[in-house]
Amino acid sequence: MAASPPFIVINGQQQLSLAQAVRYLQAAGKLDEMIGEILRQFVLDQALGDRAAGQPTGAAVEAAIAHFRQQADLTDPLAFQTWLESQGLDAEALQTQTQRELQLRQLRDRLTEPHLSQYFIERKLDLDQVVLSRLAVGDRDLAEELYQQLLEGASFETLAQDYSQTGDRLFNGMLGLLSRGSLPDALRAAVDAATPGDVLPPLFIEQENLWCVFRLDRVLPATLDHPEVLETLRNELFDQWIMRQLDGLDIEVLVGE
Repeated sequence: MAASPPFIVINGQQQLSLAQAVRYLQAAGKLDEMIGEILRQFVLDQALGDRAAGQPTGAAVEAAIAHFRQQADLTDPLAFQTWLESQGLDAEALQTQTQRELQLRQLRDRLTEPHLSQYFIERKLDLDQVVLSRLAVGDRDLAEELYQQLLEGASFETLAQDYSQTGDRLFNGMLGLLSRGSLPDALRAAVDAATPGDVLPPLFIEQENLWCVFRLDRVLPATLDHPEVLETLRNELFDQWIMRQLDGLDIEVLVGE
């Protein structure tokens, strides 16, 4: 039996076959991850079908590359060439890669469009955003005392600067914009029952081992016409579609000697 052709050559002499490389990945616990990515790309290639049909125009590809260069501050030709070399690409390979990305985006949008409205309804509460401020201390009794002071009209910002034990005290306790779905369950429930301006009773945040008094500053409801929300929903639906395709495959991995 002929020896397997080399897959990787090390120092110009030592050769690793594909089978050896696969066994190394298996030993490192990375084989399933690699196979999963290969199968994902297989499913996407199958879905794209005839590459000539629905292929992005050359103008669309060039526009996408120009936009990327602008966003990545690579408008200077020398800087762009240096970046290409650092990525192991040339101009033609980048065009091919960009063309595929545009094709996949078109596929994603076509598959997900019929389901967006219903999925948005299902996901809306988790996608809503809130602006919170907090006063975080290590002692429950102190948290209760500070909460009472706030109810009596004390300045949240002043107490946060004086007592809070977390870095956000430098910003008067403001945490900024947070996804409702990312909040711990108890905090999310308290936020749902509050209105902007309300100070919430002390809550123990287990992840940080701190007692926190939160203030709900703003609520920003998610809308389907928001670009980031739309992108998130499309990507989630597309990933779900890919997983369904993978679940329907009968996979057998054959590793030769």
